[in-house]
Amino acid sequence: MCPNVSDRECYYPDRCQQDGCYFQNRQEQELVRQAQEKLEIAERQREEAEVQKRMAFKRKLEQEALAEERRKFNEWIEERRIDK
Repeated sequence: MCPNVSDRECYYPDRCQQDGCYFQNRQEQELVRQAQEKLEIAERQREEAEVQKRMAFKRKLEQEALAEERRKFNEWIEERRIDK
């Protein structure tokens, strides 16, 4: 009855002609689940990479702001030395 599976291994032998083999359906569902899981993992990794990229950009801006602040402070100190 069931293609690729002997009748004694078929979980629902009386339904094989109606709905297809339980084992085939189970395998198809497993493949679909695995594909969906891979997509979810890829999406999480993409989102995580995007967050890391934004954080790196934010840190870069903060570092540039600090560097500019230090430069202005050093100029101010240098001006005070020249005035003396």
